Amino acid sequence: MKQVIILFSVMIMMMITLLPCKLSAQTNSAIEDFFVGKWDIVVQGLTNYDINLSVDIKKIEGEIKGEISMPSFGVTGVELQGITIADSTLAVNTGAIGFDMPLILTKKDEKTLTGSLMGFPFESVRSDQK
Repeated sequence: MKQVIILFSVMIMMMITLLPCKLSAQTNSAIEDFFVGKWDIVVQGLTNYDINLSVDIKKIEGEIKGEISMPSFGVTGVELQGITIADSTLAVNTGAIGFDMPLILTKKDEKTLTGSLMGFPFESVRSDQK
């Protein structure tokens, strides 16, 4: 009987220890899934022009990958490097036009992003219907 009590106690301690890990993984997966898709972005307020961007985020074998295109600069399909997701924010540095440009995307609601490119703010809606 003593062995059963010890075994039961160990099982309860394992459940208490592992349950938060499972919940955290589910939450992170849900926010990753939100970012997956195509997003059209217009960065306004620059001195001489607006920047049009297209960002395509994919989840391949559980890993977040992405590409950025900047049609006004003749740049298409540049792979995003160093994607990080924390809370409701995706951050990446992209070298789409020859130098690092920090791109920050933050979930506003289920169909809208806010963010910044090199410190210039923008708001974006999903261009594909998920």
